[in-house]
Amino acid sequence: MTRYRARGAASRRKALLLSCLFLVFALAAYGQEPSPDWTIDSYRWAGTLAPSSRLAVLNPYGDVRLRDADAGEVEVSAMIQRRTSDPVKPEVRVRRRWGRLTIQVLYPTAPRGDLHRVDLTVFVPARIRVAARTRDGRIEARGLENDLDFVSAGGDVAFSTTGTARVSTARGDITADLRHGGWGRAPRLVTRQGDISLRLPPEVDARVRIRATGEVAVRRPARFERRTARKVFITLGGGAHPLFLDTPRGGVTLVAP
Repeated sequence: MTRYRARGAASRRKALLLSCLFLVFALAAYGQEPSPDWTIDSYRWAGTLAPSSRLAVLNPYGDVRLRDADAGEVEVSAMIQRRTSDPVKPEVRVRRRWGRLTIQVLYPTAPRGDLHRVDLTVFVPARIRVAARTRDGRIEARGLENDLDFVSAGGDVAFSTTGTARVSTARGDITADLRHGGWGRAPRLVTRQGDISLRLPPEVDARVRIRATGEVAVRRPARFERRTARKVFITLGGGAHPLFLDTPRGGVTLVAP
């Protein structure tokens, strides 16, 4: 199994640099050519986080990417695209309160035009609970060992973790890899308009409740308990743990390793 842990300060700096370069190329992929009308700024922050803490990332203005970090360390990298002539600049605010670290992108007043965007990359330590919120941005998490809580009003969500996950997006696909089947809290993946693709470990014992109007494909041994026009109940292994998948306007695929 490939791991995405950045080991040591030099490796983390390299990973942050690569993430920033990726975001620059992503901006170019949106069809925007370099122009004096817009400018790209950067932001960096690093700190520590106790194992019992929680992390919240709030970014209504772009994507959120989460990566595995060394124990107790948190690092934030932001790529800020803004209109050059607009005096309004966003702020990446980091604050601690009651055992919770919050990373939030804010604008003091509404920016002018559509050339404003902020993309965040956050390295998070294992085993803390992580929440992320976007408006139209993508949420992506790779190689984590965390319980996840993701909400996007209009973007895709893709993640892999050994913990559990609660995911909700209004318009977007969900691509998930749950790498451990003994969840303390039932995973729930919901998209109002999009497809769900879920990879589960071989040893999982789950009773899966699926609501979907599109095709439901199960690419692993399973027992279909009941099937109606829009709901499917499937047992994997012993069926010890509940799992919920909901897409009123999409299909569902369960994938075996």
